[in-house]
Amino acid sequence: MVVVLHVAAPYLYQLGEISQSEWNVANIYDSFVRPCVPLFFMSSGFLLLRKSEPISEFFAKRINRVLWPLIFWSVIYVLWKVYYQGSKYADFGNFGKFIVTPVSYHLWYLYAIIGCYLFLPLLRVIVLSGSDSILWYYCAIWFLSMVASPLVDKYLGVKWQFDFSYVSGYVGYFVLGYLLGKRKYRALHAVFSAASMLICFSIIACVTYRLTTNNNRIFVGDFYSYLSPLVVVASASWFVCVKYLSEMHGFKLGGYINRFVVSVSACSFGIYLIHVIFVDLCGGALNSLLPTISDSTYTNIPALSVFVFVTSYLAILLLGRIKFMRRAVGV
Repeated sequence: MVVVLHVAAPYLYQLGEISQSEWNVANIYDSFVRPCVPLFFMSSGFLLLRKSEPISEFFAKRINRVLWPLIFWSVIYVLWKVYYQGSKYADFGNFGKFIVTPVSYHLWYLYAIIGCYLFLPLLRVIVLSGSDSILWYYCAIWFLSMVASPLVDKYLGVKWQFDFSYVSGYVGYFVLGYLLGKRKYRALHAVFSAASMLICFSIIACVTYRLTTNNNRIFVGDFYSYLSPLVVVASASWFVCVKYLSEMHGFKLGGYINRFVVSVSACSFGIYLIHVIFVDLCGGALNSLLPTISDSTYTNIPALSVFVFVTSYLAILLLGRIKFMRRAVGV
């Protein structure tokens, strides 16, 4: 989903250079996969909030697992931007800026996840108290403050003066993932979730189209935000559907398929870290080498997404075989 998002994204800023129909296709693809990063956060919350371990052990495992890849890939992307894209070292500022600012657009996730990890031990105290109602209350306040309030302020002109600074960021997805993940779901839940997912992505695509055309065809992505109401609802819907399918009787992966899924799963963090290089190559040096699929975004976006995903996966498999590289690629 992340790969599709990043392959489709450049088309969204080309309305006028590409036809309206092609732009609409890119908008539909991108709208559909908006829950990609929220699902990362929700999965982390579901898996980590259930655990009980000393704070020192938690930070030794988690921060360490993110910190080294962040340092390594920040250096890689500085070199990539300088020697491939023609940037200058001065564009990245001093070392202090390097520490607090991602050098590539997708590395923001590592900074965000570190912030969530710092807050996680406090959430575990609430989880251990056994009070889910407090966690649902937190999610409600988080939704109002981080999700609804910005759009109400921008489009309705109503600025809330309440102090919601204590409830912020993506940590709400951690709590939401934990609460949804601990429940059991029936087929009816999955059906409603699938319908909710489709409704949300349709509204996101339609509203984004309307806002962009009304803005002199300059892209407006307010409803694309990972913290916009429809993306939150769509992400929760995706999560419920996946949870139901994973527990559905008879839904078992055997043999080669299971080993492949496990392998991709182990490489997923590395795929996220490296895929931007292949996205850039598809728009640059490889563009003339790759066979032309079509002049249409209908087929180009999925075809290039498959290419980027497969090459990223194979690259991480190879790098993971090098002992000193394993920590850097997250394998």
